[in-house]
Amino acid sequence: MLLKRRFLKARFFLTNSCTYNCVYCHNEGMGDQKTDLKVLDVDDYIFLAQVLKDNFQLKCITLTGGDPFMYRDFSLLVKKLEKLDIELVALTKGVPTYRWLNSEPEVFKNLDFVYFSIDTLDRDEFAKTCRVSPSVFDLGIAALDKLVSMGVKVRVNCVVKPNDTKEAEKVLSMIEFVKKHKVQELRFIELVDLDNVREPFVEMVIKEAGFNIKVPNTPYDKVSLKRNRIVLEDGFEFLVIRCMCSVTLFTGEVTCFSQDLYLDSFGRVNTCLEWEVDKNPNVSHLAELIKSRNKVGLVEALDNIKNGQHICPALITTEKRESIKAGLQLGTYR
Repeated sequence: MLLKRRFLKARFFLTNSCTYNCVYCHNEGMGDQKTDLKVLDVDDYIFLAQVLKDNFQLKCITLTGGDPFMYRDFSLLVKKLEKLDIELVALTKGVPTYRWLNSEPEVFKNLDFVYFSIDTLDRDEFAKTCRVSPSVFDLGIAALDKLVSMGVKVRVNCVVKPNDTKEAEKVLSMIEFVKKHKVQELRFIELVDLDNVREPFVEMVIKEAGFNIKVPNTPYDKVSLKRNRIVLEDGFEFLVIRCMCSVTLFTGEVTCFSQDLYLDSFGRVNTCLEWEVDKNPNVSHLAELIKSRNKVGLVEALDNIKNGQHICPALITTEKRESIKAGLQLGTYR
């Protein structure tokens, strides 16, 4: 069978549990978890991963949630996925890693990267945003430093809200923080602002700070908008990342036809992250095919997953988005 799709990357949302309760978080579109659907187990994830690798050129799996380090079978899953010889990444804010640092630190050696999500370096602002004690910030940074000292490749994701003076200051301080803590890579994730699109924010902040960099300009190039690698004069490199929704808003064209596979713990594939998965009329249900080990049926279902074939919530009014139960009120986080 000649397949139409490729899934070079997949994101497995292992759990919606998290130590933090961030104001902007929607558990990456996982929606209402009160359901009678059966949760995928470790062997289910391995079966799916093998099918994706054998048939859809899978190169990378990102483990997320919630916080994947709160998934009770995290160590077992990682050990089995590592045998598939694909890039394996996990996302965290820090504190949930202590469970494994204290009991099974070798699990981190099976990960190609660990991404820490650090959205501010101000302890009080962090506490307000994540709705935790300020001391939790210190624990997260200590976990980051511990992993770096162990030789684990640590990267930092920093969510940036456009058109905000404090956010501009944060961008510059985060660059210095990453240098100081010997983090391998920094990625600024610029949030999509559905109703107030202006211009690429992070790049403008860097340029206005006196750095000689190129700012994306019209007509926008889709590739560089989505993933813009910037090299400063001292050789320091970082990435500015925008989700497909942002790229669509800047270009006026739907760009998510080849979106990565987003699979929640119930085997639901979200085809558009401006919908919660339980509200998306275009969601795909794969759990039955996975649990029955129906390889032929699963390949066919994956090949028929459609992205960008329906109305795009990013290109309609707020009123219309609300009428179809789309659009995430606090912005989307990729």
